[in-house]
Amino acid sequence: MQSRAQGWTNRVVSAGLGLWLAVGCGQTTAAGEGQAARTSSLGVASAQARIAAAASHSLAVRPDGTVWAWGSNSSGQLGDGTTSQRTVPGAVPGLSGGVAVAAGVSHSLAVRSDGTAWASGANSNGQIGDGGPINFVSTPTLSLLY
Repeated sequence: MQSRAQGWTNRVVSAGLGLWLAVGCGQTTAAGEGQAARTSSLGVASAQARIAAAASHSLAVRPDGTVWAWGSNSSGQLGDGTTSQRTVPGAVPGLSGGVAVAAGVSHSLAVRSDGTAWASGANSNGQIGDGGPINFVSTPTLSLLY
């Protein structure tokens, strides 16, 4: 069992790592902030959410457009093809060009620079938006919203 000091230290390190990912550890990009403000086919005039948190998982978009996820993964909401919890941020495989993210209770959403919407996680109420009957998907799936 962890001591209180170790638990507190782990939380501080995790929060710091999450912030580091969110701000890109000082990296600059050619596109800059203009990339996040593109108009998409979804009618999103200014997609700005570059970090999102739900009750038990978090998402971030790095300046290079990669999407990172960590936390609970019981419904595949981290999009890494598993249902294993991740206590440190990891890149979501195959999901690049991200401009915005959102986190639901057990699902995750990302909008790419081409305007497509991608989702992973719980789908018992159609959260993925692909029209499929599957209860959950553990890899990013193109939403029919596009």
